[in-house]
Amino acid sequence: MLRKIRPDEENLSDPTSPANSEPTGRQPFKPLPSRTGTDKLLNILIGGLGLIVIALVISLIIRLNSSPGGSEGHDGQQMEVTSTDEAGNQVEQNVQVKSKTVRVEVLNGAGVPKLASRAADYLRAKGFDVVKTDNAPHGNFKKSVVQDRIGDIDKARAIASSLGIGEAGVLQQKNPQLYLDVTVILGQDYKTLKFMTSGK
Repeated sequence: MLRKIRPDEENLSDPTSPANSEPTGRQPFKPLPSRTGTDKLLNILIGGLGLIVIALVISLIIRLNSSPGGSEGHDGQQMEVTSTDEAGNQVEQNVQVKSKTVRVEVLNGAGVPKLASRAADYLRAKGFDVVKTDNAPHGNFKKSVVQDRIGDIDKARAIASSLGIGEAGVLQQKNPQLYLDVTVILGQDYKTLKFMTSGK
C-alpha cells in the first residue's frame, strides 16, 4: 500500500528545498583566498633547507668514514725496522706504515716529569697520532717497551724504530677496549731514546 503525500509534506521530503533548511548557526564553508605567491616562497624555502640538511648529513658521513690524515696516498711513511730472525741475526726491513692512522698512547714509566709529553711531541713531529699521554701504573720500568694493542705488530715496530727501542722491547698485548693501536711505556732507559738524543 502506497501512502499519499499531502501538499504540506512535499517540501519536507526534499532536503534541498528552502523550507527544509533550518538555521544551524554555522556559516557555509568558504575557501580561503589563495596565497599562491607566499605558498610558493615557503615551499621553496623548505625545499632549500631540506637540501642543505641532506648535504650536511652526507658531508658528516664522508668525514667520519675518511681517514683522519686526509688522503690515503700521502700519509704513508716508509720506515726501516730492525728485527731479529729465528737464527738471532738482525734483519732490516722496510715497512710501509700509515703514520696518521697509528693511534699511540705514551705512558711515563720512569717517574720523570713531562717525559711522556716530550716523547709525544717527538712522535707527532714524525707524523704519528698520539691520542693520550699519562703516567704508567708505576714509575719504575727499567726498559722502555712498545705494546701492540690490535694485532698489527708492524705498527708497533715502526713506533719502536722511531724511538730507538730494539726488537726485544716490542710486545704484543692485544686490548681492543683501549681503542689504540700502540702503547709506549717509557722506562729508566729513556736517556738513550731518539727523542732525548735528537735535540728535539
